Amino acid sequence: MEWAEGETLDGKLLVRPRQNLHVTEVRVELIRIEQVPRSYGNTHDETEGKARLAEDVDFWPNQPAEYRFAMAVPQKDMPTRSTGASATSWIVRATLARRLRKDAVVSAEVEVYTSGSRPAGPIGSG
Repeated sequence: MEWAEGETLDGKLLVRPRQNLHVTEVRVELIRIEQVPRSYGNTHDETEGKARLAEDVDFWPNQPAEYRFAMAVPQKDMPTRSTGASATSWIVRATLARRLRKDAVVSAEVEVYTSGSRPAGPIGSG
């Protein structure tokens, strides 16, 4: 998945439960991760976008649910990159929040470009 800063990230979350499942919230987040080698600093995660897709939902086996979402990729001059001194990456993380139980979480990496450094070919396909 590739997007340029300032574009709208459109996506779809598909939930296919294997057993009955009650969740308090279904949400997706766009997260920027900055990593600096341990001897130089640390890792910092910043939530750049968040969408609550549903609340208080019951899921059943063999009954998939689909949630569409859209959020803006911020213009921060922080594209996906990696150097010897640091790295910046982006992910979309989906969470099925459960009360008094471990949340179900899945994530997918997103390539973010500055609007002036777009690769050849279609952007936002994914």
